[in-house]
Amino acid sequence: MRGADECWYWADKFVFAIQKRLHRPVGMEMSAMWHHFWQYRTRWQAWDYPQRGHRRFVDLHADTVNGGLLLPLHLGWWNFQSWNPPQVEPTFPEVVEHLGARLIGWDAGISLTGAVNRDRLRQVPLFRRAVDILRTSEELRRAGTYDAAARARLREPDRTFTLVTDAAGQARFHAAHHVPHTAAVAEPWTLAWTATNPFAPQPVKFRLEVLMGTGAHDDPEAVVLADFAEPDLAAWKPTQAAGVVSSLAHGPAEAGSARDVAVLEATSSGQAPRHAAWARWQRTFAPALNLKQQPGLGFWIEGDGLGELLAFTPRGPRHLAYGAVADQYLPVVHRRRFVTLLESESTRWSDFVWNDGKGLYQVYRETVDFGAIDSVSVGFQNLPPGKTVRCRLGPIQALPMQPCTVRQPALTVNGVTVVFPAELSSGSWLESQGREEGVVYGPTGERLATVPLTTPLPVLRSGENRLAFTCLPSEGPSARVKVTVFSQGDPL
Repeated sequence: MRGADECWYWADKFVFAIQKRLHRPVGMEMSAMWHHFWQYRTRWQAWDYPQRGHRRFVDLHADTVNGGLLLPLHLGWWNFQSWNPPQVEPTFPEVVEHLGARLIGWDAGISLTGAVNRDRLRQVPLFRRAVDILRTSEELRRAGTYDAAARARLREPDRTFTLVTDAAGQARFHAAHHVPHTAAVAEPWTLAWTATNPFAPQPVKFRLEVLMGTGAHDDPEAVVLADFAEPDLAAWKPTQAAGVVSSLAHGPAEAGSARDVAVLEATSSGQAPRHAAWARWQRTFAPALNLKQQPGLGFWIEGDGLGELLAFTPRGPRHLAYGAVADQYLPVVHRRRFVTLLESESTRWSDFVWNDGKGLYQVYRETVDFGAIDSVSVGFQNLPPGKTVRCRLGPIQALPMQPCTVRQPALTVNGVTVVFPAELSSGSWLESQGREEGVVYGPTGERLATVPLTTPLPVLRSGENRLAFTCLPSEGPSARVKVTVFSQGDPL
């Protein structure tokens, strides 16, 4: 609370004050470390929990933990998340299975925060599922179920596992693969995609999560963040990585539109590796904008499809959000389209070098206060060496977040369609575990209904599979769903 210059002194004083009042030694876990209390430390790098990008954060944490200090390894404090868009991702079972596998692999402990108490477990069934998975994982760890070779596999960052209970009631980790995809009815190109199954053919298992929708581009509550008229461009300040040259210029309005566009260009000489070749333009707002009711983004874009990524970053004052970012990413394709972005991302941030002074907490844990946005940046990442990327960008609008409804969702796998006679609203999800029924859950993981299927579930082939999503029209915002396809292999 006294700031970075004095925290070492007050942290030491705090630890010493506690130690003076203890009647017996206790374990002390610490995410930070200053010289004067090293003798009291028993566990090291016990980070706080993430609120999005959970699985990637776990692996980043485990990779950073210093295993050479002769101290028991500890993967930090953990809390569970339920439905709270657009910056928080629910702690679905595969997240906790991933955590449990890493705890066994690293022979590490973990601490649940005080927020995980008896009342919360009763009120939020999703949390109840989570602690059951953690309990099973801890029992397997303490029983020494897996030998050194199996534990090495369980801690490999590129491997995913799921807990499966056999007919005898014995739980074991199996190799697994998860493929998430967001489909939006208003963006037809998102309604068909491919998913890879690295294992043997099996009935498809999936979760269909209904996301929030956004207002349309002409929504009366939309706020224009950039109209890209000629005088407006001067407000956008450029920065770029070493060896990158960029420009932001005014472009003529699209046919049938009275609004101007911006032409963004960037060329990388190759001095910076591709994953670290970026260019961005930032605009500040004084006073800060209140976008609490408009956290989404909408804009027209036409690109060249050279593999670059377009990144949008709203930020607020550090004293309100600890420097948090709410990044949203869009692969640039060779197509003119109107797109909407809503959910904040974390995982893909770690695929690149941004040179933005941000760390893992700002990206994975902290949340932006959309009631006070004092800057917005837009820019390229993953620039190809020796090529000039170019895209035309229409006015950027902040759009309201609105609930939507999905009626009779249908999933097609390799030409075989199964229809679910159900109606779901934002925050609920439909889950199928490869059996001839689906289960509908509410925002806290409460079981709402069982949906019988009139046709068998399609088979997920080995290798690449073609998938598609459809649903019946409904009133209100266009439906947006996140479909995650699960497949599993042999047990360890």
